[in-house]
Amino acid sequence: MNNLFTCQNITKYFGENTNRTRALFDVSFSVDMGESVAIVGPSGCGKTTLLNVLSLLIRPDSGTFSYCGFPVEQWKERQKSLYRNSEIGFIVQDFVLLAGQFVRNLPSRNVHQLLKSMSFERRRKGGIQSTRHF
Repeated sequence: MNNLFTCQNITKYFGENTNRTRALFDVSFSVDMGESVAIVGPSGCGKTTLLNVLSLLIRPDSGTFSYCGFPVEQWKERQKSLYRNSEIGFIVQDFVLLAGQFVRNLPSRNVHQLLKSMSFERRRKGGIQSTRHF
């Protein structure tokens, strides 16, 4: 199988000096194309941080991440945006995508068009990620 994601030795800290917290430490794994994966664990174990690394919203402090064999560390913001908008998607924990609108109220074929019409900045502020796969 071909690797879709490959993470090697991903480490991420938040804060500085005495307030420094380790969110991820030496995380390594790969996901093959077509493989289904669940990221599970107790509250505070780094699940959201890992997803933010995989979605290129934050950079790890160390380690490497590649997508389809391509290292993403050198990608410009435009490449990252294209990746986020066409290759990945999130279901947010609150279920609310827009004020007064829930996914269940929108025909799935319209969700991608709706999100695509919004600016990246608007989606980012609302914690909304677009995807073409439903």
